[in-house]
Amino acid sequence: MEYNTDIYDEFWITAIFSHLENLLTAVFKDTAVTIDAIDYLAETEKELLLNTFNETEIYFPKEATIVDLLELQADKTQTIVL
Repeated sequence: MEYNTDIYDEFWITAIFSHLENLLTAVFKDTAVTIDAIDYLAETEKELLLNTFNETEIYFPKEATIVDLLELQADKTQTIVL
């Protein structure tokens, strides 16, 4: 198979073909299935997207005001100039 290696690497090509295979398998199993009902992601991809990338919980003092939090962040990054 040929593809533009300046744009895509082997990982992405493999993922694209895996998704295509999952889509086609679902359609062959049930020709009446609608595209929005097809689950084309692998379980590992779902876990990564839904749980790993979605871990946004952070700790901060509950009694702190927004001003307190801004001051804390300014103290941490005082050498950074935009």
